[in-house]
Amino acid sequence: MKIYSGKVSIIAKARNLAAAVADIARNPRMAGAEVFARRKRVCLSCEWFDAAGNFGLGECGKCGCTAAKLRFAASRCPAGRWK
Repeated sequence: MKIYSGKVSIIAKARNLAAAVADIARNPRMAGAEVFARRKRVCLSCEWFDAAGNFGLGECGKCGCTAAKLRFAASRCPAGRWK
């Protein structure tokens, strides 16, 4: 059952994006294919994830990020489901 509540505020999205960019700047490596696939499976099954959000890129209901975040090794799940 999805508990996605709608929209993450633009201020929260900006704050979370800034934190993600800082993490990626410190470690710009891309996640390997296996890590990406595992993260994607977790997100697609998560009650916070809306696959249609962010113009079809997917959107996390906890932080507002897109599924693009899954590709970076330094990215973290705001719900603690993957790192």
